[in-house]
This record gives sequence, C-alpha cells and structure tokens, in this order.
Amino acid sequence: MIEVGRDIISMRDRFGVPWSKFAFLFRHGDTSTLMHSMTSSIINCDQRTTTRLLNGPVNRRDARILRDNRFIVTDTGDKRVLDKARAKVERCLQKVDITTLFLIVTDTCNLRCTYCYENLEAHSKRRTINYEDIVRAVDYFLEIASAKEPKIFFYGGEPMLAWRNVRRCIEYVRSRYGQNVSMQVTTNGTIKTDELFEVCRQYNVGVAVSIDGPAAITNITRPGKGVGLNVFESAVGLLRKLREAKIDYAALCTIPRFSAEHLDEIVNFFIAEDVRNLTFNLELKQAGVATVEDREYWDQLGSKVASAYHRLLEHGIVESRTWRYIAGLTDSTFTISECDAGYGSQIVVNPDGRIGPCQGFLSRDDYWCPMESGRDVRSLPLWQMFTEASTINMRECLECPVVGTCGGGCHYNRPTIDHPNQNFCQYMRSLVFHVIQHQ
Repeated sequence: MIEVGRDIISMRDRFGVPWSKFAFLFRHGDTSTLMHSMTSSIINCDQRTTTRLLNGPVNRRDARILRDNRFIVTDTGDKRVLDKARAKVERCLQKVDITTLFLIVTDTCNLRCTYCYENLEAHSKRRTINYEDIVRAVDYFLEIASAKEPKIFFYGGEPMLAWRNVRRCIEYVRSRYGQNVSMQVTTNGTIKTDELFEVCRQYNVGVAVSIDGPAAITNITRPGKGVGLNVFESAVGLLRKLREAKIDYAALCTIPRFSAEHLDEIVNFFIAEDVRNLTFNLELKQAGVATVEDREYWDQLGSKVASAYHRLLEHGIVESRTWRYIAGLTDSTFTISECDAGYGSQIVVNPDGRIGPCQGFLSRDDYWCPMESGRDVRSLPLWQMFTEASTINMRECLECPVVGTCGGGCHYNRPTIDHPNQNFCQYMRSLVFHVIQHQ
C-alpha cells in the first residue's frame, strides 16, 4: 500500500527547514518525482538526483531550482503560498459562471443496479416531474446562466421513463433558445432507444449511456427488474448506433468491487468498441449508509485505474474522471472541486420542481429549496456549503501530498460535507503516485 513516510516522503519531516511543508518526494524505485502539494508543480528526478536529495543537503544548483519552484522556502514562504492559493480559490469561485442544469425528471428506474448511489430501491418516492415544472426550470436556468454554451442534462432515475416530457422539453429548448444550448440524455439504453436516436439526430442532442463493460459484467452489476431484459445488449446496441451516426455520446462505467477485479476486461471492451468518450465512476456510499474504512482496497483500485488510464490513453481514449483528478499536474494549478457542485456552477431540479446543488442528495429534503429562492443561487446557504467545503478549507487536507489535485472527492461520499472520505484520500494518493510513475 502506498504510504506517506515510505513511498511518499515529506521533505520537511525528513530533513526539516528550509524544505517546504508542501514538498513531497514520490519514490519510484531509484527515481522519484518531487511534487508541491499546494501548487501541483512537479520535478522528475533521475537516479543521481534522487540519491542527492535523500542523502544530505542540496547543492547550490539544486537549491536555486527548488527555490524557484517553492520547494525550499523562507520562514514565511509556506504561509504566503497558502494565502495565495486561498486567494486564487476565492477569486475563481467569485468568477464562476452558472453553466449546468441537471433535470431529474423521475426518481424511478427499470433497473436495480447493485451500487445505485441514489439507493432508489429504498428511497424512490415514485415521482416524475410535470412538464410545466420542466419548462419553468429551463427558463429559470437559461435566464441566469452566464456560460456561452449552457448545458442541460436529463437525468434520473431513468429519464426515458418520462420520455414524453423529455422530448417535449428538447423541442421547446430548440424552438425557443436555438442551438447554443447543449443537451444530453443520460440513459441505461433499454427504453425507446429508436425514438431517442431519432430525436438526438434531429435536434443535436448528446447521449450518455451507462454500461459497465462486457456482458458478463454489465448484466451482473446492472440487472433489470423485468424478466428477460438483457441490459448489456440494449446498452451496447445504442452505443454502436450512436457511434455509427456520429451523434455525440459517452459511456459511463461505474466500478464497484465486483468490477474492480475485472478492470482489464473492461478496458479491453471499451478499446474494442472504440468508445472515445469514457468516464469511470467510483462506487459511492448509498444514502444513509455509513462509510466503512477500507484503505487497502481503495489503494489497490487507485493503482488499477492508473494502469487502465494509461492503457486507454495509448489507444487515444482519455478517461475523463482520472484526467479531471490529475489535470492540475499538467497546469500546476489548484483543483477546487471534482465536480460542478463544488464550484457552485450547477443547478439540479428534482421531481418536485425544487432546486439544489447536487443530484446525489435526492432523498434528503433538507438539500432542496424552492426555485423562487432567488436568481443568485450561489448566495444561497446550500450552494455556499458546497463551495466552502474545498480541500483548501479542510485542515486535515492541508498536510496531504495530493491536496492540490484531488478536488476533495464527491461531497455526497464524505462522512460530512466538510470532512474528507479517508478511502478516497487513499485512492487519490495511490492514483497520483502510479500515474506519475508511468509518465
């Protein structure tokens, strides 16, 4: 298991000042990578440099490079770096545009996925949003959205169970607002796929298809409620039809424990299907279920996903979630959040027509408020609760070697919104370690 102090070394703890408390050495055998946890800047070190760093004071040439990159600092250097990072985060959040609307058109589903983070089997209220509330939500969102191309996602449950209203909304948006609004339907691919295909082709709508890999995996992790429903055949059939028609599409693959044992097979499947837009979703705790700490499993998963990421990249496939986690390393920037909810840039509308910042809290009445609460949603307490829960504001995160790139993980999957999930922390340490090892 990747451990801080053994595989990832705090240079301040090992050698004291003038090393920054944000300077960490990721050891990869004889070579290593120096990473500044707050700025995400990295320096790759060969065998000789690694030996020099680990065996005594740095020489004058090394010291100049390390000072320039803030790995070596003056007495107040770390405070200035942290203050600057906090100021950048604050400025960024103040400038964030409202970009995204998630319409949860129904909380019912025709599948019973083993990992359903909404836990619809227990928490579904069998609700479907009415068309009037859909139009009201779209108009509300597009009135306050400040992005050049605002995005609308039709979500569930399974949104195709409310297909009539989804289709009417797509037609309404195109007729009133034109082509500059991006729309996407997230579906399991088992209902009215021919109608969906035709509407998407006619109105330029994207589709995200949930599929967890080959049939032997998808049909176990995503079983249907009805007898004889072959979920895999329906989902892969829709993927192929979308690809052949050059309709914008993506595959969403969740990795529960069962799938983690077959990640190589899953990667082979997506490579063979030539899926160009792929997202791996981590298994989240279900609503009302406490997180059980299992760092060894999440450590191993981080290593496996890093390997999968590199294999997919070799075939020209960028797995978007891993890329999102490590993007800060390429730009040496601080990642505020892993999703739009943490930036306060999205609005979610539930089947009751109420708004909230995150679709994960569908079963929690206290995470929703009336649409009439105001046009400046980011000033509302719910949105502020999410944006304030950045890793830069969590004390236990500031000593983590990957604080600048992880984004803190899913807010829904934390013990509380303002405290990190230790499983995810271990996952990120392992993921980043193995990704930079194979650069």
